[in-house]
Amino acid sequence: PIACNVILTGLSFYVFYHHLSVLPYHRYTINLIRGGTFCSLLWVSFGALVCTCIQQGTGQTDVSKIGPNDILQTLQWIILGCIPVSFAFGMYQVYATREALYALLDRLYGECEVQKLMVDTRGNPMGNVVKRLKDDEVIQILPKPVMIKLNKRSPYEKFYDVRWEGKRA
Repeated sequence: PIACNVILTGLSFYVFYHHLSVLPYHRYTINLIRGGTFCSLLWVSFGALVCTCIQQGTGQTDVSKIGPNDILQTLQWIILGCIPVSFAFGMYQVYATREALYALLDRLYGECEVQKLMVDTRGNPMGNVVKRLKDDEVIQILPKPVMIKLNKRSPYEKFYDVRWEGKRA
């Protein structure tokens, strides 16, 4: 049973780690719930491993002989009581991972904008000083949106395509 618990704990860690490294869903709440659930499963599998090791170490192989005041019973209650804490910890890990990704994206965006500033109109670099831009500086650098002119066509022109824009035969 110890080998099975070691494998189960390892796989639980593997799933939780890869969930944090990928964050597979676009919906933030689903990633939060899955992160909390995977961390809870990791906690329970780790607790089962610890209980099994203590049980094998003390020689208590018969589960029916575990009394209500025994250390294993107390440890199992502690593991069950900490499941909500591990769920919250898993949700926090997803939150921290997401914030770290956003901070990285902000830094990369700032560096890209600085590189754009440092190139003159002919494409020659003007210098190699790299600095972090503030939000208001980035807004001033960004190009302003241009108004797009839409050609309104009447239903007759849409149906018959008199200007051959559809290039139909």
